[in-house]
Amino acid sequence: RPFYMQLSHYATHLAIYSLDSTLEVVESRQPGERHALAGHAAMSEDLDSGVGMTIDKIKELGIEDNTYVIYIADNGSYPLNNPGNTNGPLHGWKATTWEGGIRVPLIIAGPGINHSRSRERVIGWDLFPTICDWLGIDSLPNGIEGGSLNAVLNGEGNASVEREYPFLVVHFPHYQLAKAGQPSTAMYQGNYKLLKFWETGEYHLYDLDKDLEETNDLAGKDTNRVVRMSRQLD
Repeated sequence: RPFYMQLSHYATHLAIYSLDSTLEVVESRQPGERHALAGHAAMSEDLDSGVGMTIDKIKELGIEDNTYVIYIADNGSYPLNNPGNTNGPLHGWKATTWEGGIRVPLIIAGPGINHSRSRERVIGWDLFPTICDWLGIDSLPNGIEGGSLNAVLNGEGNASVEREYPFLVVHFPHYQLAKAGQPSTAMYQGNYKLLKFWETGEYHLYDLDKDLEETNDLAGKDTNRVVRMSRQLD
């Protein structure tokens, strides 16, 4: 029968745990120039093995042609001084609205999906209309802000995601001072990202196509765009 299963791994996270046997294998490898945390690598490898076991079971049950698998992370890593734990070249980390806090991997596999890679910007609430699309549900409740990813997943040319609003907003109204997190909002429109910090009212503007590292703040140069986007954000 149709089923839904959510598998929320502890990995990768602090504190660091892994199988002793995995750690032993990883510690025998030559450390990388940037990534040299054997424990974190072993934890990642155990996560990979766990996902592989799930995929193998789907194949064993003979439901591979009728099952979708969605793999997604929740946020960037915790800010430690060890350079192997940073999100570089992305700026920022968990509990911030910089790209290092927001941008995460998304992998979807299943019947009809033939697009190998896409740079289309998507967001968690796109998954609901996507799943409805897979199920043949055409009528969605009012107020749904996401859009189906189906055209992108099917590799239909330069397909994009159709949403009610022509922008995406990520709102973080919290303080997490240990992680340098403060109330802020990120708004994406096309290749531009507007950041607003609520304590100071300060705006930052970045062209992510040219400046994924968020090092060249355009807010003082492209003031008309800042005004337009800030009004939309309000």
